Parts: sequence; structure tokens; C-alpha cells
Amino acid sequence: MKISTRAICTFLIVTLLVLPSYTPALAAYPAGADVLDDFNRANGGIGSNWYGKKNIYRISDNQLLVRSNDANYDIYWKDAFGPDQQVFVTFTNVNEQSREQNLLLKAQQRGNWGAGVLEVEYDAVDEVVKVITWEWPGGWVQHGADIPVTIVDGDTFGARAFANGMVEVYVNGAVIGTQDVSSWSHYDKGGYIGLWFIGAKGAILDDFGGGDVPLIVDTDGDGVADDVDNCVDVPNPGQEDNYGTSAGDACEDTDGDGTPDAAEANFCVSIDGVLLVSVGNATCDSSPTVGTESNIAIANGSFATAIAHETMIVFGSRPSNNLNALAVGDFAQAWARAGDGLTAIAKGESALAVSHSGTNSSATAIGYRANAQVFFGDNNHASASAEAAADAGNGNNNTATASGAGSHATASYGNNNTAESSGGERAQAWFASDMSATSTFAYTCTNENNEVAVDEDKCN
Repeated sequence: MKISTRAICTFLIVTLLVLPSYTPALAAYPAGADVLDDFNRANGGIGSNWYGKKNIYRISDNQLLVRSNDANYDIYWKDAFGPDQQVFVTFTNVNEQSREQNLLLKAQQRGNWGAGVLEVEYDAVDEVVKVITWEWPGGWVQHGADIPVTIVDGDTFGARAFANGMVEVYVNGAVIGTQDVSSWSHYDKGGYIGLWFIGAKGAILDDFGGGDVPLIVDTDGDGVADDVDNCVDVPNPGQEDNYGTSAGDACEDTDGDGTPDAAEANFCVSIDGVLLVSVGNATCDSSPTVGTESNIAIANGSFATAIAHETMIVFGSRPSNNLNALAVGDFAQAWARAGDGLTAIAKGESALAVSHSGTNSSATAIGYRANAQVFFGDNNHASASAEAAADAGNGNNNTATASGAGSHATASYGNNNTAESSGGERAQAWFASDMSATSTFAYTCTNENNEVAVDEDKCN
């Protein structure tokens, strides 16, 4: 009998385990743990996938029923698993008078505990879990102190045993205790998993599972696997993402200078009317969104300003959704105001980007004193480089692009106009529709009739 053998051979090693630095790089339990037997089959014996003393276990109504209080009836799944392994089972009915409703791991022999086994024992009388091992001639040894817990009907009881000797005990996917069994000679080996219910007649179980524990990579050691970590190289267990970019606040570097935003001297973030971060003299403001997408303002730089707000620059207001303003650089200003799907990006000292009163429009100013503005219309876009200016608006589907110091492109007062300027010249496509103006070093523009004007400031 198991009980008598334990009484003869037992010596207990009871020590509290304190290992605060232990964080195994493993997938969250029971992720990656398969249900090996759901017991969904005809009433009767438990079948050929199980080994050991199976007589007291029976399939009943698509569940596993314990039919006796007898002691020596340990059962094992047919397959062995590696040195990092796990096991779990769900209780449909807990026997509240049983002191041993046990999970088995690392059994050295399929069908018998005599060659060595690790037992995670639930004592429903004292409401504790014990981690115990067997080997000859050492006998039964408890590792660490009892782990207090009450398991009730519907709970999933699980455990993991690792190659480094650590054992984690779980209830409903949460770790309730960790013990060290590295003094057991089989701690670093693989083996079989199973169940052992003693004095537990009437206990009913469902969904037995387990197998190898899937190892994961956690570069920064924050407990979040690299494949789901939004900041792989900097520890951020909370995975904060105030920007809504999915990059992770701990890794955000909006100006690309190698200093994370959180360490910048002048930096702020405002989302939907809430100032989340404010450091130094940067200014951010936003209004609450009226849709499903947030209004976001981010500024990074001395006296940088970012506004994502429903108020118009001159008068009135327009409830707004999905406004995005980003100002990076000293005295940079980005204004996204009064519309839906408006973006203003200003990157560079004294850069200015304004996206105002419209939908799905963008202004992008990159470089020293770059100036890009869109206004009053839908699907308008303007982009400008250092010391260049571009503006598009007062209509729909207008695009203006300016590159090179002194260049100026205007596409406005109509629809479907395009203006491109470079080399310090001016290109304007305006006061009509379907216009195209291009300037490179010397001004030229072409109207809808393919008429070319040189050294003119308009296309009529």
C-alpha cells in the first residue's frame, strides 16, 4: 500500500523557498498545453491510452469518475515528455474528504511510481497543496512548505516541473506556489504524467492534459515573450502603450535621437483630452474623440507644440475623430484641428504643420522651418522639406509638394489639383480643377488644355 510505504520510508525536508529572481522564460500556462483526454466517449473503462492501475477509474457521462477509496491506483498517460513538462485536470466534483487528489509528473516508469515520481498533492481536508517526490532509498520527501489553497468544483488544477528543479503549482492558470525539488535525483529528467486519487471516491474529473512546456524567448526578462512584447529590449511588464502605436512607450523615440521619449527633457502626450505625460516646456492638447479613433497630440522638443483639437483656429468648433498631431524639434508646431482623419507632422526646428477643417487629409513638414498646411476639404495633402512651403485645400483631392529652400507649392481653390515645386521656385495650381503645376529651378505650369506658362505665378 502506498500509505504504509510512505509511513515507513518518509522523512520530510520542509524548507521555505525564497527565489525572487526566478522567472522562467516559458509560455503562459496553460497556453501550449494540450488536452490529452477529454473523456468524451462511451461509459466504461478509460481505454488503452492509459497505463497503470486503472480499475477504480471509469468513463461516466463523458467525464472521469473515481469509483473507490482504494490507495494504490495511480494511472499514467501513454507518452513520455521532456524535462520541462506540465500536467493539468479540471475538477467537476472535488472530494472534500480526500487528502490526496494528486497530479503526477516525471514518473520514471510508465504504469508505476516505484522507479521515481513527482507528486503534486491536493489535500482537501487541510486545504493545501504539497509537492512531494519518491525515490529509493530516500522514500517520500516533501519539498517546501504547504501551499494554502481551496480548490472547488470547476477549477483547473495544474503543475509544471522544469529541468532546473523548479515546480510551479497552478489553479485556473494562476501560479499559487513554487517549490524547488533539485535535491531529488530525477529533477532534471523527463518522464510520464498522470493522476493518483486516494480516498477520493466520487471525485469527477474532466479535460486531462499536459505535455512539454513550450519555451519562449524573453530578451529583456520582463516576463513577456518577445513575440508579443511591444518593447523587446527594455523591460516593461505592464506593456504600456499610451501612444496607441503598439510600439510600447518604453521604446518610443519620436525624434530618433537614441533617447527614449520617457527620458527626454521636453516631452508631452495628450490623448482624448487627457494629458498623459508632460515633461519640461513642451505643450500638448487634445479634445475627446467623438468616434472610434483617438485624438492624439505628441510633442518632443523645447517649446514644441502639438494640438489635436476640435476647435477651429479662427472660429467655432467641429466635433472630431482621429486627429493626430506630432511635433518633434525645438519650436516645432503641429496642429490637427476640426475634422476627421487629419494628420499634422512637423519634424525639425521651427517646422510647422497644419491640418485643418476636413477629412482624411495630411500635412507633413520635415526639416528646419518647413511649412506644410492643408485646410477646408477632403483628401488634401501637403508636404514640405526644410525652408520650403506647401499648401493644399479649399477643395478636395488636392496635393502640394515642395522641396528645396525657398520652394513653394500651392494646390487649392478647386478639386484634383497638383502642384510640385523644387529648386527655390513657385508652383501654383488653383482657382480651377484638374490643374497641374510643376516648377524646377524655372517656373512652369500646365493647365487642363496642356497649355504651358513660363515665369507666371498662376495657371488660369
